[in-house]
Amino acid sequence: MSTTISITPEDLSKLLASVSQRGSVGLSYASEMVREESDFPLFKTGDCVFVRTVTNYFVGRVKKWKDAWILLEDVSWVADTGRFSDALRKGEFSEIELYPDDVFVSVGSIVDVSRWNHSLPKENK
Repeated sequence: MSTTISITPEDLSKLLASVSQRGSVGLSYASEMVREESDFPLFKTGDCVFVRTVTNYFVGRVKKWKDAWILLEDVSWVADTGRFSDALRKGEFSEIELYPDDVFVSVGSIVDVSRWNHSLPKENK
């Protein structure tokens, strides 16, 4: 059985250097390769983000990004975005529910992450 993977030129160079030093290396899924937030420069601690997973949508502030998890604070579950592009552009959702505590989101479940350039929701809607 054949499997195709995509890898950046920088990561390929690191992989080849590791193979040359060790003789072999183990491979893992992409979600397991994000080890710390410094490995993923698009978002950092304190950034507000909109996260789409395979089953849920969240909006919150990145508290920590480590291993295969993102920890969000001041987070809400987005039950209904309304018109999606309007929600992202205007920062308004049709229905949201605030979480009482921080939420861990599995990197492996994420479909996409967008910057959230609006205030985070402060009440259920």
